[in-house]
Amino acid sequence: MRSARRLFARHGYEGASIRAITTDAEANLGAVTYHYGSKEALYHAVVEAVLEPLRRRVAAVSAGPGNALDRLEAMVRAFFEQLRENPDQPQFMLQQVAAGNDPIPPVRATIRTVMGELARIFAEGEREGLFRPIENAALTGVSVIAQPIQLILVGRLLGGEAGPLHGVSDVEIEEHAVRFVRTALIRPGEEGR
Repeated sequence: MRSARRLFARHGYEGASIRAITTDAEANLGAVTYHYGSKEALYHAVVEAVLEPLRRRVAAVSAGPGNALDRLEAMVRAFFEQLRENPDQPQFMLQQVAAGNDPIPPVRATIRTVMGELARIFAEGEREGLFRPIENAALTGVSVIAQPIQLILVGRLLGGEAGPLHGVSDVEIEEHAVRFVRTALIRPGEEGR
């Protein structure tokens, strides 16, 4: 599983052969078929292992203490924490986008969980009078989760010595994303909350 995760993250589904995975794992060539049934099933298991902790984090934060604004902030921070702890996760995300196919089951489950919890937080924030009216919860949810994902990906790309984000810390990036999301959603007059 570790070898498959490393090679799938580095080379994608098509680029990581069963032979390369089993060689890296010092396992028999038939191990993938024996344990998972197919390369596709192994890939699904790897993606599930990558995304399942995120689903748990999102559900825990969404059910956690505080008002909707506090939980939304915690959700953004949970994404940053997840991406810091799993630096290969953005590669899996990009691969899914680049494939252009329908998302595989673990990706669909994660999207359903994240978007469902965000929609619930948005509705609560509106009821509590904290959020401005949200016309489209799906678009707003994508915009919220895009902040950590995009800033992590672009931060890596633009953070080199010549990059415009050179010297910007992970903490600064996370704080920027939190402020950005709060500013976008908070109802005027509620800024101090």
